[in-house]
Amino acid sequence: MRLKKITALFLTGALILSMAGCAGNGSKDKKEGSAGNEAQEPVKIATKPMTEQFILGEMLKKLIEEKAGYEVELTKGIGGGTSNIQPAMEKGEFDLYPEYTSSGWILVLGHKAGEVSDDKMLAKLQEEYEEKFDMTWVGLYGQNNTYAVVVREDTAKKYNLETCSDLAVFSEETRIISRERTVFRGCLRRMDFSLKRSKILISV
Repeated sequence: MRLKKITALFLTGALILSMAGCAGNGSKDKKEGSAGNEAQEPVKIATKPMTEQFILGEMLKKLIEEKAGYEVELTKGIGGGTSNIQPAMEKGEFDLYPEYTSSGWILVLGHKAGEVSDDKMLAKLQEEYEEKFDMTWVGLYGQNNTYAVVVREDTAKKYNLETCSDLAVFSEETRIISRERTVFRGCLRRMDFSLKRSKILISV
């Protein structure tokens, strides 16, 4: 079956790239052509509207075409990300897409952050995706997408900043640039920040 060959490719690709790839077990198999030759359905890849996802999508396309020999149909930048791609995967509109383990765990499976350790996350995702969606996670890319706060070196020295919580000392005077205002404000609330909405600038 096609999935088995692609799975082997991604496990090999993980070493070469060294996020995870989520693939549907329900992908269409090979079809017999009129002349007895096997006509292949293209492998349909989706990505979220982020630069890193655009790059990963192109890398996956190249790997599958050159190493597995299948035609690839790549759809980049789907609005809504996981919330729209996952339902499309369940309908069979896509065969695979790059996904973040935390997004799969929280947004798709409905679990809470911190319920399982990072080293056990992939196995749990594979188990539950196969059980609920007839899909699987085929390997990790060896990259970490953890968010971080970047501070100017002179500012860090001036205020003796070593941890994120240290920012609370002068949070009323701080301006922060973030791609996601609501997400960042949620993080700040957990650390007891009192940052005004007008102080969070949105990057594009």
